Amino acid sequence: MERIQSAIAKARAAREGQPSPERPRSSAPQKVERKLDAWSDIPMVELKPKHLRAHRIAAFESGAPAAEFDRLRTRVLQRMQTEGWRRVAIVSPGPRNGKSTVAANFALSLAKQSHLSGLLVELDLRRPSLGGLLGLPGGLDVTRVLKGEGAVVDHMVRLRDNLIVAPSSPMGSGTAEFLQDPENVAALNRMIDELTPSITVFDMPPLGVGDDVIGFLANVDCALIVAAAGQTSIAEIDTCEREVAERTSVLGVVLNKCRYESKQGEYGYGYY
Repeated sequence: MERIQSAIAKARAAREGQPSPERPRSSAPQKVERKLDAWSDIPMVELKPKHLRAHRIAAFESGAPAAEFDRLRTRVLQRMQTEGWRRVAIVSPGPRNGKSTVAANFALSLAKQSHLSGLLVELDLRRPSLGGLLGLPGGLDVTRVLKGEGAVVDHMVRLRDNLIVAPSSPMGSGTAEFLQDPENVAALNRMIDELTPSITVFDMPPLGVGDDVIGFLANVDCALIVAAAGQTSIAEIDTCEREVAERTSVLGVVLNKCRYESKQGEYGYGYY
């Protein structure tokens, strides 16, 4: 882990001094007033603890695994609040790095902050997995809302009073074009404006599978990169961070699937 951390730090230092891309700022996420009618109409689902634990969704409860994600949440929120950011993309260099697991845990940890509200939007239209990870009902597809083919209340669910999840279904071809279509982006913005969450979390496709991510990053304030220990190479992490940093602000790199000896247990993550 130290070797990876050092390599990331050196690569990041080599890029210091380069100007960050100009992006409009969102207003700060603290105490944003939700539009309660819009939220109350969205059905609440009951989470099944056994299912969540089996899929490494730990942040719905307290304990050592959840504490790791709570620390990540706090660090991310502190930076976002300082910068006035409200939209964060969760990306990864390649598939099976655990980005959707991190996105789900981050959103559930966010919901523990009762003064904030969160919206988790699944935009990995190639291989969506949030529904399976969280044990959600089938048939939910946020892309139908964006295309005007379905209502928000029919394709989103609440996991908490202050957390909405908008899952998607596999689209097949044309995913990058869908995410870059101005009409779809405008519909997404209207949906977010209607719900007015404090923080919107986008679960994005892996960077290396196409141009879905790089075409969409102009619509977010910042990004969190998720890599897998023992699977993602240092070169892949560096390439991903460089590509993302050219388009939005990088909050950090979550090294997922770490195995280390600690008082909290052997399975966890590192954040750099």
